[in-house]
Amino acid sequence: MIYFFVKYGYFYCFKPTKDLTKYGKWAVITGATSGIGEAYAHYLAKNGINILLISRSEKKLQKVQNDLEENYKVEVEYIIHDFSVADPKVVTEFRTKLDVKLGDLTSRGGVGVLINSVGVANAILANVHEMNQEEIRRMLYINNDGTMLMMMTVVPHMMIRKTGAVISISSGSGTHPSGLLSVYSATKAFGNQLTRSMYYEYKGHGIDVLSITPYYFVSNLYKRDQGTFLAPMPDVVVKSSIKYLGYAAEANTYIGHKFCEFVTFNNILGNELPHVFLGRIQARQRALKSKK
Repeated sequence: MIYFFVKYGYFYCFKPTKDLTKYGKWAVITGATSGIGEAYAHYLAKNGINILLISRSEKKLQKVQNDLEENYKVEVEYIIHDFSVADPKVVTEFRTKLDVKLGDLTSRGGVGVLINSVGVANAILANVHEMNQEEIRRMLYINNDGTMLMMMTVVPHMMIRKTGAVISISSGSGTHPSGLLSVYSATKAFGNQLTRSMYYEYKGHGIDVLSITPYYFVSNLYKRDQGTFLAPMPDVVVKSSIKYLGYAAEANTYIGHKFCEFVTFNNILGNELPHVFLGRIQARQRALKSKK
């Protein structure tokens, strides 16, 4: 336990936080209209970075665009895309449109930051054989294909400029067994492995890559009126994550989540404690009861 908190304190006390504006004048954010994606949009805009938002709802995109422009006086643009759509034609059209837009932004200061935030989980905790096939497909397409698509499209533009930063929002559930979240946690394990491996591939090219693995925080997946020590508001996770950018391939950055990581013996046994799984069973029972 001492090691956990000494390491955490070391990053916060001795490692200088990266100046995000030096990567470029623009950030691209998926899942940008709510939760941690929107929190990253506000954090980056507050620091003077222009934002390209990507999400499926134009109404929500326009709202976030107006909020950012009014509050921070930055440029904000958006592209509408539903990452759950599997039609190759739609995906190709989106990638082409995004690629053209990224070329335009390169001439206007460059895309310096990519935030892979788009994601979805099963609505009700469930055993794998009980899950809806469409729900599984959506998780695979949004969480896995969406992350891969953004990496393949955005990183080449960073390579041209020899600088950039990528942060992928994975999950603590993807770092150890997670009963009743088997498919969701598996998709998050994919994003974590992809991103932390890319840290080593692109470090020599001036591109910093970081996978963060938080546990619960207030979002569409965990709806609460206010944050707590163990489940904070998303802006708390965002702020803590920036400290690790450029220094770590993977990190559980928030101190409350580090505590969770320690008490579940994640780094000691690699197992999930019975009371954690029991808590999900109880949550599943409540969800099923409320659905009736």
